[in-house]
Amino acid sequence: MDKEKAIKLGDAAMSRDPRFANYGLFSGGSFVLDSERVFMWFETIQDLVFFIKKAEPQIFELDAADIENYESKITPVLDNVQRDGLTDQLKNKINDISKDFMVIEWWGNFSELVANKSEFSKNLIEDFFEQFEEEPKSLSEEHMDSFVEFIQSYGY
Repeated sequence: MDKEKAIKLGDAAMSRDPRFANYGLFSGGSFVLDSERVFMWFETIQDLVFFIKKAEPQIFELDAADIENYESKITPVLDNVQRDGLTDQLKNKINDISKDFMVIEWWGNFSELVANKSEFSKNLIEDFFEQFEEEPKSLSEEHMDSFVEFIQSYGY
């Protein structure tokens, strides 16, 4: 895969509606001054895994030798993701392997994100309601269109 195709896949993933492509991640560069993060959404775990394995190294412009090294280390971990799901343990293993160029802060499915059960989702939902100067509360169906729009630009 070349960089142009990888960027197109990333742009498509950022623009998907998580209510229909509900496997997501929130990630970005690992460089200390690179604080930009984005949500990306995929229809299947396999699509998410493919993106991490093939597109991310291109987006971050790894050279051929680094890509080969990355793929040899990441493939067994990503095989476990397809079997075990989007666990924190596997996310941490991926972050250990990719720490020189990217980090995944959160991954999971959209229903987990809106359920407000993780520290990440609690902070995200607080940030969402803060823009309306409201106390954080549970997201209801009436909030979903606004919430989806909010997360599409969250992290920039």
